[in-house]
Amino acid sequence: MIKAIISNILSNKETSLTQAQPALLSLFILTLGNGLLNTLTTVRLEALGVDHTTIGVISSVFYAGIVLGAFLTEPYLIKIGYIKAYSSITSLLAITSIIQGLHFSLISWAVIRFISGCCIAGIFIIIESHLVNLSKENNRGKILSIYMVSLYLSQALGQQLLKIDVAQQ
Repeated sequence: MIKAIISNILSNKETSLTQAQPALLSLFILTLGNGLLNTLTTVRLEALGVDHTTIGVISSVFYAGIVLGAFLTEPYLIKIGYIKAYSSITSLLAITSIIQGLHFSLISWAVIRFISGCCIAGIFIIIESHLVNLSKENNRGKILSIYMVSLYLSQALGQQLLKIDVAQQ
């Protein structure tokens, strides 16, 4: 009987870790791109000759979007559920990223970065709450620590993607 209980605990632990892998992989890929785009935005603005105060404002607007997105996500998530909320928010983030690459004006970039910040906050909240719901009491800390390592590692690696010279390849 004890062997069956231990087996059940281990299988539950593995199941929740296995179920968390897609969310963690999507977080890693998304944050890799976000880390690149955040750094690329400021580098691109500097290359275009934009003054440092304006660059700071456009960068700060992203974080203002994160604050607002943190408040807007929960009711949205409750209303339409995890899958629809995640899909719609990531789609909006993809659209804003494409628009930012195709169109340049300081005001439009500020608006785009604000919307991107809202989206990033929403995605983080959705993934975190999904991981908490998947986890059990005995492995919640492990899963959330993997989440945090994935988040910060991918953000740091995303910034390193600036070193890749696509033109030479």
